[in-house]
Amino acid sequence: MGVEAGQHLATSSVDCHEAFIWLTLVHAGSIAADDIPDVELCQELLRDLSGHLPAILQVRHRHPVDEGDRFVMEPGYRNFQAINTGDKLASGDTGEIYAPESGRILLPLYQGLGSDGFFVTREVRGFWLKLSTTLRRLRLGSILPHMPGIQPHPERPASLLVNPRVARWLTMDILHLLGYRKSRPEGDMLIVSRRMYDLRSPFPM
Repeated sequence: MGVEAGQHLATSSVDCHEAFIWLTLVHAGSIAADDIPDVELCQELLRDLSGHLPAILQVRHRHPVDEGDRFVMEPGYRNFQAINTGDKLASGDTGEIYAPESGRILLPLYQGLGSDGFFVTREVRGFWLKLSTTLRRLRLGSILPHMPGIQPHPERPASLLVNPRVARWLTMDILHLLGYRKSRPEGDMLIVSRRMYDLRSPFPM
């Protein structure tokens, strides 16, 4: 779990981190709300900073920056700013870099250090999260290896091999709903993966 609290040297970042830590401990059941100082102020601080943003965003695209690359962000972008497909975001060794899809930009790289140029995120509606939870609890993912163009990965129990030339119709949308949110190409196939421990804890209860 990570939290983006602001500029490194800003006192407001310290306040955000402190409020986040206190409230995380409360929501995890580690301490009672009455046992932390100014719980209402912690809630108000984080609500004021993030209340105008969508509750849940999915990372849809990451622009990598390799060591030695010339990468320059266009000026003026800020965290969670809305962007549209085709907006010029930066320039690099291969030329100008444009937004691959509409959404919100996250962590634009201005400080010159790091391997992430920027991320493009998109809001996830609560309905789809509830539907995904229901489908996974019903363990409907067990039918995926029986669908055309999909087979179990021979070495990774939480991964599938997908032939995109066969499994076409809404395949990735269905896989996302069933918890398979990571994908990467391997030859002519796609490897899609989910969390190993999706519905149960890795630790015995």
